[in-house]
Amino acid sequence: MSNMSSRPQARWRTRSVKIVVLGAALALCVLPACGGDDSDSNGAETSATPAESAASAAVTTSSDETKPSSDATGTTDAPSASAPSGDSMTIEELYERASGEDHQLTVYSVLTEAQDAALKSLFESQYPDVGGVDILTMPLPTLQPRYAAEREAGTVVADVVFTQPSAKQQFDDNGWLAPVDPSLPALVDYPARFLEDTGAVIQIGPQVVAFNTDVVGDEPPTSMQDLLNPEFKGQLGFGDPQASDASLAAFYGLYEAYGAEYLEQLAALEPKYYPGAVPASADLASGQIAVSYPSYLAITNPLKDQGAPVDTFLPDAMTGPVSYVSPSEGSASPNKAQLYINFVLSDDAQSIINGNGMMTPLSDVPSFENYGSPLTAPDDFSPPDLETIAAARPAILAALGLA
Repeated sequence: MSNMSSRPQARWRTRSVKIVVLGAALALCVLPACGGDDSDSNGAETSATPAESAASAAVTTSSDETKPSSDATGTTDAPSASAPSGDSMTIEELYERASGEDHQLTVYSVLTEAQDAALKSLFESQYPDVGGVDILTMPLPTLQPRYAAEREAGTVVADVVFTQPSAKQQFDDNGWLAPVDPSLPALVDYPARFLEDTGAVIQIGPQVVAFNTDVVGDEPPTSMQDLLNPEFKGQLGFGDPQASDASLAAFYGLYEAYGAEYLEQLAALEPKYYPGAVPASADLASGQIAVSYPSYLAITNPLKDQGAPVDTFLPDAMTGPVSYVSPSEGSASPNKAQLYINFVLSDDAQSIINGNGMMTPLSDVPSFENYGSPLTAPDDFSPPDLETIAAARPAILAALGLA
């Protein structure tokens, strides 16, 4: 494109720019286990990121799914986890408590099958006396109703469950999740802003701007302001905020950072709208559009590895879905559940979960084997309330001319 250096100055209202990390629940799957192309997932849309690929994967189990469960109440005969103290317990103490439980540990996961297989192998090698772990891998649209149906029937199958915001809220509202033991060794250095009473954030999927390097030439965009260049008219590809919660979350971040006027300026450039990042990325790689937003490194990195002329930048007003890990209330293996959660928060597990271009709440996590070193979540992480995004939806759609 010519004259890419002649970038107009955006005339948006001045607001403080903040990083908005949204739930993939809201994104309905961009992280590890989501379903649908942009029900968006272990990624945000579910088909390209770890969560995305998991979305399309069939439910898998490392052993018998119908393990013994609690009685009809879901809690009557279930032992209680050791009462948390004000001080951190040692990993040896936690391991000893977990090893004393006979009940088989079962995990419902929204990660990918490959990630869960690696986590299972590492966990069982580190804690051989626990008796192994059964991990059932499934997309969130499968996990959420399955877990809910079991709990409503008074059955506790999963001792540990991976969720995203909307699912976690449903489970919390029904009292199905137990507190994460605050004395877990891994919590000593875990950032408090990523912890809730009944869960810990274990993954953030940053939404990035992707562009075709051949189309943009020597002056690639490096900021959201650059997308207002009139030469991008008809060349912008956006996720449809009417079709994808992940895309709505992305535009909410822009709306909060730059105001409705910025969205109106984008709309004036006649963008193309896509049901998700996967089809948009296909058009981007082929040169049918110059820019795609929101996209995910779990989608663009493989394209780059295949030689596609694709690159990315991280917006100032970054958004991204999150995933949680939580213990189940009424678990017959409460200490095994806490041990697995402690394990998931470790550096090695975080590399397995997030080393594919995702973000971890931890700082400077080294690469474990060939999984890569995860990105570190920024210090100004500020997750908005799901109801806030829903309330802003009419204004966002109106500004984009989609109302």
